[in-house]
Amino acid sequence: MSDASDPAAVRVWRATSTAAVTVLDGLSPACAPFAVWWDAEAGRRRELRTPEHRAALADARQVRALAGVAVAQARSQCKAAREASANPLAARRRAARLAAKTAKGRRKAARADARAARVTYPAGLYQRALQAHAVPAGVVSWLSSQDWLVEMSAGLLGLHAAALYLGRRHAPVAPAALEGAVSVEERQLLDRLHPEYWAAYAAGRGLAGTLTTPPTLGPGGIRCEVRLDGTWTVKALAAKTDSVRALLGARTALRLRITGGARGGWAVLTLATRQATDGVSAAWTSARIPADP
Repeated sequence: MSDASDPAAVRVWRATSTAAVTVLDGLSPACAPFAVWWDAEAGRRRELRTPEHRAALADARQVRALAGVAVAQARSQCKAAREASANPLAARRRAARLAAKTAKGRRKAARADARAARVTYPAGLYQRALQAHAVPAGVVSWLSSQDWLVEMSAGLLGLHAAALYLGRRHAPVAPAALEGAVSVEERQLLDRLHPEYWAAYAAGRGLAGTLTTPPTLGPGGIRCEVRLDGTWTVKALAAKTDSVRALLGARTALRLRITGGARGGWAVLTLATRQATDGVSAAWTSARIPADP
């Protein structure tokens, strides 16, 4: 009984995995522009964090910590002075109170400087996202005693993370049988046809509003579908063949075709990097004789 059920379970698991991968491959191109924008903005914010910003923030935090230690020492001095004399006007107690007041003032100023340094220090994009999602929802939930706001914020953060994962996900671009035979030129074209690269550099070539799907490599070469947004048509994209070739860095002699897709708003881009007869011998053998003359 178990021997008969195990292969069926394996087949179901494989079918489920294949369907899940297919769904992810279909969603990745739609999330690729968001992931590209996110990575670019996160990189820009990281570049704003200069060594001067880091040094100023570290110094402000160190001064704040030292001010807190000074306040703790002043409190112990006040306690010792009270134990030594019951007279509140004694010189030792008055000096301890003055020292404690001065230490508290310095701590207050150090805290203000640390807050200013933290505000000046550029925040990461993930920090801004958490502040935009979690902080308002937490405050409103605390004031209104409604837990669904926090749950909704957590759900939005989950969708945010899922969109980044899908946008950064590289779908397989070549079958297993052809993976080892991919040339350097084909690898370059496959990388530049990927939705992440296309979304980042298409606008610079006048192709804004178009987006590729993960390309595939077959016996005839590279094939890729292109989504046409706005006023784009297959004819308009075909007129931009030179721009597409420049974006991909393809050879002038490489045959590039742009045809209509299986549905409206889609085009098919084909690069003839190989022929269907590649690797097939043209020499005549007896095996070429038809089985039924």
